[in-house]
Amino acid sequence: MQVWWGEQLVVFYNDACIAGLAERHPSVLGRHAPELFGERWSTIRDAVERVRADAIEVEVDGLHLVPIFGDHGVDGILCALPEEPEPEDALEAPSDRRAKHDFLSLIGHELRNPLSALSTTMQVFELRGSSPELALMSRSVRHLSRLVDDLLDISRIARGKLVLHRTRIELAAILDRAMEIVTPLVDDRGTKVFVRVARTGIPIDADGERLARTFAAILTNAIEHSDRGAPIVVEAIAEGQKVRVVVKDEGAGIAPDQLAHVFEAFHTDRMTGGLGLGLAISRGIVELHGGTITIRSAGAGTGSECVVELTRAEKADLGTPRIPVATTVRKRVLLVEDNDDTARALKNALEQLGYKVALAHDGPVALNVARTFEPDVVLLDIGLPVMDGWELARRLRERTSELHFVAVTARDQESDKQTSVAAGFAEHLIKPIDLGRLQNLVEGLPMRTRT
Repeated sequence: MQVWWGEQLVVFYNDACIAGLAERHPSVLGRHAPELFGERWSTIRDAVERVRADAIEVEVDGLHLVPIFGDHGVDGILCALPEEPEPEDALEAPSDRRAKHDFLSLIGHELRNPLSALSTTMQVFELRGSSPELALMSRSVRHLSRLVDDLLDISRIARGKLVLHRTRIELAAILDRAMEIVTPLVDDRGTKVFVRVARTGIPIDADGERLARTFAAILTNAIEHSDRGAPIVVEAIAEGQKVRVVVKDEGAGIAPDQLAHVFEAFHTDRMTGGLGLGLAISRGIVELHGGTITIRSAGAGTGSECVVELTRAEKADLGTPRIPVATTVRKRVLLVEDNDDTARALKNALEQLGYKVALAHDGPVALNVARTFEPDVVLLDIGLPVMDGWELARRLRERTSELHFVAVTARDQESDKQTSVAAGFAEHLIKPIDLGRLQNLVEGLPMRTRT
């Protein structure tokens, strides 16, 4: 496939494996689509105009043209060939795979900024009260955020780049977090979820958040394939050094010929929709924890049973309690964010939590503001204009060693997180952020000495 962008139809992305789209990557990047297709373009031009004018998908000359929507309507066009088996000599080169992953990373970054503004604003509204309209908007924002996370996670798992951050944690705490994630869906469908797990005594060395999201994906799958109000049972069975978590539903069940495919990426059905990535990601994360995951079903209409087996640890750490919403001004926070909507939303949220906040949109302005504002904590976007967040942190630290830095960014590669650690950042948070987690983090950092 190719992505054509803007009025001039500049080639923004090109799949190097398919020769049917004129020329191959990387020589076509930055060139104009009409130039690449030559005389063939005369048969494509009218279809392109239809896509732009009517915002519809059009097939022409063996190509599939799909509108890409932006701030100005149809800002780009995805041009794809029908999928067909590739010969073995057309397998992707490493450089081609890198181009795809870079493209996914760019998509994640571009989507996370507007999602961050929406998510932060939703959380501020939720602090003030609730309404059916707010609940609907919050569900939609959470769903979009999950789709972005899923796309990037499946790419990392496929490349062996997903890194776990393990701590010793009780299994009950992980399942509590999973239930917290699916609570909006449970409430919406009236599902009855019965969780039978000992509160203590089943510790696991795990990336608690990723494993919780794994169980949330399994529960979501069970809920969406069950009737409204149907029961679902979650049971943990400890046997020696192993623990089995069984999620059992009475839903649609799985046909025997489909059981072998349920963990495949993009395996989905018309009943529930979605990207079909939840179970594929779940298997990858469970296997990274040294565990196994299986699904059993006697057939359509008989319900299903998902079994996750993990290894027990010896002792669990206590979790960190959530700090209540502030009512008085505490720390001074300098927020450096170049996206105006994201900046305004996060500034408003921080002020609602009781912090005094100064805002800057780039490094030079932040350096000037810091002189007079004297912040305790600096929240930094990494992809800033003029100078990036790491360079800005270095320059601010030259003035005082008492400053503490937190990255609030859409850049979520492991190398980015390692760079933040090396630069002395207290944490590297990925947009959209959880306000409770940010508040806990800021409260845990010491204030600077003032005279």
